Amino acid sequence: MRRLLAFGRNQPLQITNVDLNAMTEAATKVIRQTLGDAIRVEFLPQPLLWPARADASQAADVLLNLALNARDAMPHGGVMRIATAYRVLDAKAATAAVLPAGDYVSLAVTDAGFGMTAEVLEHALEPFFTTKADEAGAGPGLSTSYGFARQSGGTLTLASVPGAGTTATLLLPRGEKPPPKLTLRTPVVAPGGAGSCWSMTTISCAEPLPG
Repeated sequence: MRRLLAFGRNQPLQITNVDLNAMTEAATKVIRQTLGDAIRVEFLPQPLLWPARADASQAADVLLNLALNARDAMPHGGVMRIATAYRVLDAKAATAAVLPAGDYVSLAVTDAGFGMTAEVLEHALEPFFTTKADEAGAGPGLSTSYGFARQSGGTLTLASVPGAGTTATLLLPRGEKPPPKLTLRTPVVAPGGAGSCWSMTTISCAEPLPG
């Protein structure tokens, strides 16, 4: 029932300004213990990250779900990377993501596992769809995570190559309060034209959203 409510964007949320770097750093300690020694977890935070507008506990649940899916895609171990980034969607990128153009914060989990075929990728975010028996790395938790993201005004995207791994990216609206000492400058279009980040001395451009 919880998965259905989440997918239908009807779960109650306590929206606040969430420091994704702090939340992810704390959650990563639990994730490392949960995943075991066979999985090396790397956290790549973007410095001076704006907060996200989201439910903090639900966002932490999504991160754990994505980490568990990454673990299942790497039964023999490997490296899982968790990265945060500041994103600006132009009109083209926003249309592709079915979101308003504007400022967002992303949380991406990348594994080096089985990857997904195009057919699996097409259905991976649907309720009750799972490939656990086929060991393809998609399964319970993705539809719930997607529902949370959409209800929060963001989205969840998947990019995957069979045999080369998967990246799941949670995109959430930017919060209202900038981090300390953050100075915005001219927006710069990211490679491929799918998005942009702000040109800053301490922050590098994020990759464009998976198309």
